[in-house]
Amino acid sequence: MLALLMAALATAAPYHPIANLEIFTSFPTDVGIRGTFEGPGRLRVTGSVGSLPRPYLDVINNTAVANGWYKEKEADLIDAALKNAVVIRTHLGWRPFPKLGFQFELGYSWIGLGGGLTGGELLEAETGYDLSYFLGDDYNFSANAELHRVEASFGWEHVIAKHLLIRWDLGGSYTFRATAKVEHEFETYWPFTEPIEQAEEDAEEKLVTILEKNVHTPILAVGVGWRFQ
Repeated sequence: MLALLMAALATAAPYHPIANLEIFTSFPTDVGIRGTFEGPGRLRVTGSVGSLPRPYLDVINNTAVANGWYKEKEADLIDAALKNAVVIRTHLGWRPFPKLGFQFELGYSWIGLGGGLTGGELLEAETGYDLSYFLGDDYNFSANAELHRVEASFGWEHVIAKHLLIRWDLGGSYTFRATAKVEHEFETYWPFTEPIEQAEEDAEEKLVTILEKNVHTPILAVGVGWRFQ
């Protein structure tokens, strides 16, 4: 791809800068706002910010559970760690044909700043610790996770009446690194602190393993916006 981009720059004719601003959805990961700038050689830079809707997260988890990639309790932990997450992506791309809207992109996306509370019984199921022995029945943990992903896609842009833009993209997103944090939301006292912290570490390790191994998604994106030129 780099060789193609360099060739495009070397043969670039005079150009008019193009900028797009869109509202889009990329199923099953996010809904948000996307901006694209096209420069010399029809090289493109695209950035977006959005959020992970709860129904999309349900699709990811339900599909994984149905296919046996992870269990229902693990899906519940992922749900707690990624609910209301923010999705930020940046892509580099190229539109190879001057008169056509075909384009392809390669880039990075980040998912994080989400999460919420989960009951201790969920950690018990995941780690095997009987936390109720130490804490009783009323206790909560906060869970959140971050995903680092590489993405590749191709698509087409349709421009109507010079400015109205309709765009679709197909591709895939691969999680190459994940981090997780599980923390108790209550006071702890010795000698109960150590087993509680161990349960948190075990839950974090299991969550990271599941995310890195299984949470890879397609890119099925549609956007509607405005072209500035």
